[in-house]
Amino acid sequence: MPFDLTGKVAVVYGGSYGIGQGVAKVLSNAGAKVAVVSRNKEKGESTVSELKGEGHIFIQGDVSKYEDHQKAVKTISDTYDNRLDIVVCCAGIYNPLYALDDDKYDCEHIDHYIGVNLKGTIYAVKTCLPLLKKSTAGRIILISSITGPHTGFAESSLYGATKSAQTGFAHSASVELAQHKITINSILPGNIVTPGLIAMGGEYLDDMTKTVPLKRLGQPEDIGNAVLYLASDEASFVTGQDIVVDGGQIRPESL
Repeated sequence: MPFDLTGKVAVVYGGSYGIGQGVAKVLSNAGAKVAVVSRNKEKGESTVSELKGEGHIFIQGDVSKYEDHQKAVKTISDTYDNRLDIVVCCAGIYNPLYALDDDKYDCEHIDHYIGVNLKGTIYAVKTCLPLLKKSTAGRIILISSITGPHTGFAESSLYGATKSAQTGFAHSASVELAQHKITINSILPGNIVTPGLIAMGGEYLDDMTKTVPLKRLGQPEDIGNAVLYLASDEASFVTGQDIVVDGGQIRPESL
């Protein structure tokens, strides 16, 4: 069976909602034991209860806080006998969006975005690394975006900056982590149907659908399937790469 993760241990940061929830479900369906890390206890526990198989756990934590990462890794180590094979960084924020000249685009707003989207990723990788080094097939998958690395969108300059920074981090980290047989790759989603996207309104969803050559928006499971491949033994020779999953959205020369 290809992409079989039976016996593997995975942690999904931001796994209680949206893309992260879809990823957690796909990984559990493939046989992995999944630790879901999220600030929202109710949603996190609900997600874990819906996962296929046994051995899944919820860990409450804020990815912008280094001490929460340390606590999460200790819980994973204690629960899974000092084992961790797959790290997926899905936790991120997209809203609120402000124009550069908006007074709300201030130091606090900047720090919040960087804290969650960028520091949260780096903290996760750094704290999980000691356990990943013990794995025979360590995998790190970052959920970035087409916005920033490939495209731009009005009032999302800060979001785009943090998402570009994620991929830049992975590019250099891949060279460093190769000595430990650990791969690290980024997935760049287009518009995926999540609560955050739905909150943008029906007109926005319709407009975005028109920009996608496949004429549909993505589902969280579409990203989960890409994560599944990168987490598998079949992807052992893939590292430092950016994989776009967007239905062809970035390809048309004009709309």
